Amino acid sequence: MISFTIPASKKGLGRCKKKIKNKIFIGKVTLGFVTVCLVCLMGLFYLAQANQTAAKGYQIRNCEEKIEELRAINQKLKVEAAELQSVNHLQGAKEKFNLVETSKVSYMRGGDREFAKR
Repeated sequence: MISFTIPASKKGLGRCKKKIKNKIFIGKVTLGFVTVCLVCLMGLFYLAQANQTAAKGYQIRNCEEKIEELRAINQKLKVEAAELQSVNHLQGAKEKFNLVETSKVSYMRGGDREFAKR
């Protein structure tokens, strides 16, 4: 409850005072209005949450597609690396770059390391 004191007249300032009391009444209309506002507010929160979830799902889907593309590229590169390291490819490279096979290889020991000598 809120109470105010107002002087009764300017002459008798402070002698005779009236009290005005304000009461807040909550009726059916006010309660209905507050209920509708709360439902609308909860609906907005729900829509914001659903929108955020949909956006995250879209980002996750894009990342998964990118991962699959990178896996396919990685697999192709592994196959290409295996082909480049194969014996047939090395034999072809020997002829292409005019490499010469060694007939005798001797190894030297130098402490804990080994060296090849022609």
